[in-house]
Amino acid sequence: MTTMTVEGLEVLASPTALGPIILKNRVIKSATFEGKTPEGHPTKALIEFHAEFARGGVAMTTVGCCNVSVDARNLDNQMYLHSGLHQSLKELSDEVHSAGAKISAQLTHCGFFKQNKPRSTRFTLAPSFHFNKLGAPNGRPFAIGMSHKQIQGLLSDYCGAAEVAVKAGFDCVEIQMEWFNGCDQPS
Repeated sequence: MTTMTVEGLEVLASPTALGPIILKNRVIKSATFEGKTPEGHPTKALIEFHAEFARGGVAMTTVGCCNVSVDARNLDNQMYLHSGLHQSLKELSDEVHSAGAKISAQLTHCGFFKQNKPRSTRFTLAPSFHFNKLGAPNGRPFAIGMSHKQIQGLLSDYCGAAEVAVKAGFDCVEIQMEWFNGCDQPS
């Protein structure tokens, strides 16, 4: 078991750089889904949630489940980053910045880990044909393999979502690679 030392606390509290971003300490609030985006829109509750972490002293807070497209979402109440959210995302970044912290957006795509119905495609997409155990009870038992064109579209979605975040004042993006993102779900 490791014990925290005074020296360790001093390091934790010391400024550091994450690439070009200067952080006031080494405490980063990781991405979580708070359920504060009904119908996919950020709310005052989401803004206050992240601002509270900033006021509490974290160097950066990460907004989780910033999906890259409408069909990247696992749940309909998760947001996806698009220009129509600019004002509310800007309010969020401004509030966090005014409380003294940086802000990051976790860009994600659920892949075949999807229970809601796709809106822009007939089927749930995956790197290859796959049984969708989460979607099966909802009438979507299979995910189909993506074409090269769809893979290029996915990359474009990530770029577009990152651009939306940056234009809204976010300091950086985190690319979640846990569920899909075209590379980690088994074939």
